[in-house]
Amino acid sequence: SVPIYWNSFTYYENKVRVRVEKYFFDTLPTGQTVDVSTFIEGGKLIMLIGYARVSTTDQNLDRQITRLKEFGCEHIIREKKSGASRDQRIELEKLISKLRFKDVVVVTELSRLARSLQDLLNILNELKGNEVDFVSIKENIDTRESNIYSKFMLQIMGAIAEFERDLTKERQKEGIIEAKKKGIYKGRKVKYHENAKGSDKIIYDAIVNSLRNKESVASIHRKTGVARNTIYKIIKENKKEI
Repeated sequence: SVPIYWNSFTYYENKVRVRVEKYFFDTLPTGQTVDVSTFIEGGKLIMLIGYARVSTTDQNLDRQITRLKEFGCEHIIREKKSGASRDQRIELEKLISKLRFKDVVVVTELSRLARSLQDLLNILNELKGNEVDFVSIKENIDTRESNIYSKFMLQIMGAIAEFERDLTKERQKEGIIEAKKKGIYKGRKVKYHENAKGSDKIIYDAIVNSLRNKESVASIHRKTGVARNTIYKIIKENKKEI
């Protein structure tokens, strides 16, 4: 056999491992050791993985699968779930967790990957952070290339998402001002406080006791999972005692 440094290229039922073995048996003398990473840029190990999704179980994935195969995808993830919530897309989460350096995720169109612009950008940023490339066939977006059009499209989407966030915040502020004028604004309900009940009261008491023992906010946050801002509010409320 041929000794090989695997560099974690073992996933999708050993499909990549099989391809590497075949490549090296055909080209290397017995006993020679080669670092697999040196072959990545040459395209020997880059894997095209398709993601096909429809919203309901009675819809058909055939058109997407055919298009992805025509594009050259070696492995296709199939999902029949609504795109409204990422938490429901179990196959997508599995796919993202298995991706490796320089893999390429391919979809027939952007709406198959996400149903909101912010969700789409979050997924694309996650792929980019893992040095995974992305292709959307319909929109002609391909991050593998130094493609000015792809970069422009992604920048425009990012700007639109930021604009939408700003609009939402502005509407919230206007709503709060109007509610205050009418005397009906109650603010956000406080979860952890002295008169809380059940598990909320237990957590509140644990935070107060930790603060009395001079534990840091970061330590309490790690221990309880309560947001730092909430802990700071509890400190403010108990200033005299802590």
